[in-house]
Parts: sequence; C-alpha cells; structure tokens
Amino acid sequence: MNTHRLICVAACLSALFAIAFPAHADTPQLSGTYAVTITTLCQAQFSTSLVGGQSNNAVESIDTHNSGKIETGMGIATFSGGQISGSSLGGKGDLTVIENNGAFQGDQFGIASESGSVSGAYSNTSSTLTFGGVTYNAAYGNIVNNVANYVTFLFVDTTKDCIEQGIAVHQ
Repeated sequence: MNTHRLICVAACLSALFAIAFPAHADTPQLSGTYAVTITTLCQAQFSTSLVGGQSNNAVESIDTHNSGKIETGMGIATFSGGQISGSSLGGKGDLTVIENNGAFQGDQFGIASESGSVSGAYSNTSSTLTFGGVTYNAAYGNIVNNVANYVTFLFVDTTKDCIEQGIAVHQ
C-alpha cells in the first residue's frame, strides 16, 4: 500500500470515529432535585501526662486538644440555574468524649439532631463542585443529556483535620 493511500485510509477512519463517537461535554450539569447525604469526620487529638515521667507507662492525665467531630445529614436539594436550595435532617457530636478526673472533655456530650435549610450559589466543573465557599473534588456518573444523575464529592480540610464526603442522586 502506498503512502498516499495509507494517509487517506487513516483520515477516513479518523473522520468515521469522530462521527460515530461524538465527544462528551466536558462539564456535566446538575439540574433538578437530588437526594443528598453528607458525612463529616474530624480527627480527635490528645496529649497525655505520664506518672513519673517518660520512664513509666502509667497515664496520669489526658488532655483533649480537639475532641473530633462526627456529623451526618440527609436531605433534598434542587439545582437550578447556578442556585441550590433544599432542606436537611441530620445528627452531630464529638467523635470522642473522655472523662478526665470526673469531668467530661469535649465540646458536646452525646449526639444531637439538627434540621435546616440550605440555599445559595453553586458552580461545577468536570471534576469539582463548589458551594458555600468550599470546592469539593467531584465525580459524576450516569450522565444523560449532559445532566449528571449521580455525583459524589469529597473535601479534605488539612487545617482542621477533617474529611467531608457526600453523594447526590437525581430523583
């Protein structure tokens, strides 16, 4: 096969594949109502004082620097024209609660329920979702007519030692 014919075949195949497999839109849209779950976990941080110094393994006291956090919620959110609105129900509390010399250390003893509403602007790219001043890494799935029917998102906050993860499923 001569070079001219080989170039022609390659060009024809390239054109055929371009028609048969159109490029996917770069940024999936969020549109309509989604069921959403979000979970936040923050590390607890402690220090100890040992009886008799470092040579003895007996703990004299535990000091809490950060009691950690666990928070989870579920709700319904509507995405429309760069705006999000919705309502949620969830629970939150300290990740650890420690009794130290008869007193509990921690910001909140036990788990408390909470409900609320959300509204505001959002934006997204093919790999991120931004809302409330936080940019999450995002992965979109089951994209139909450029609307994502599923998105999972994750934010790692190294300044607070927290991870926030969520999932939204189109209804």
